[in-house]
Amino acid sequence: MATGLENLKIYTLAKQLELKVFELTKNFPLDEKYRSVD
Repeated sequence: MATGLENLKIYTLAKQLELKVFELTKNFPLDEKYRSVD
């Protein structure tokens, strides 16, 4: 049984997704960088 947040599978998957999205968007032009939150 998971005893901490880091041991939860969904947490691990979300963290991996966060890192992949960061890698994909770090080279976006500045005017496009924050467009996904507009």
